Amino acid sequence: MRDALRVRPAPDEYAPFYAGYVNLVSDGSILETLNEQLARFERIFELAGAERANYRYAPDKWTVRDVITHINDTERVMSFRVLAFARGSAGPWPGMEHEAWAEAARLRERPFQELVTEFVNVRRASISLFKGLSEDMLSRRGVASGNEFSVRALIWITAGHAQHHANILNEHYLV
Repeated sequence: MRDALRVRPAPDEYAPFYAGYVNLVSDGSILETLNEQLARFERIFELAGAERANYRYAPDKWTVRDVITHINDTERVMSFRVLAFARGSAGPWPGMEHEAWAEAARLRERPFQELVTEFVNVRRASISLFKGLSEDMLSRRGVASGNEFSVRALIWITAGHAQHHANILNEHYLV
């Protein structure tokens, strides 16, 4: 396995805002972490079940359905950035309007299990993309949301973002 996928990115590889996500990821292989998260999220979503899909722990908070879709959307955006930067297209790329995207997703029209399957497929595609990157590609950088990132840091942020939401689901949604 490439060493760059085992070493935590340095603080100069991402904007300070993302340190919280990077710090949620354990040391070791990021690919192993992503695979472990895949299994963990499948269990979380199974525990939540379709009957809790529309549950929100406070009136102004997202539903479980919204959280899954946000994780999926964010992972797609991060994977696109990984692909773009790795292939030499350094941006700048725009940010993601997660609140507007969640509102526009028309989630009530989709069965809960379809959202879960989408998460599994998105995560598997991300892992496949990340596995194929060379050491040189992992060190490339680009600009997105007005910040510079290395490809490697984006992969760690992807895992940390998902972990952040797993923690919220466990603590606030009781799944």
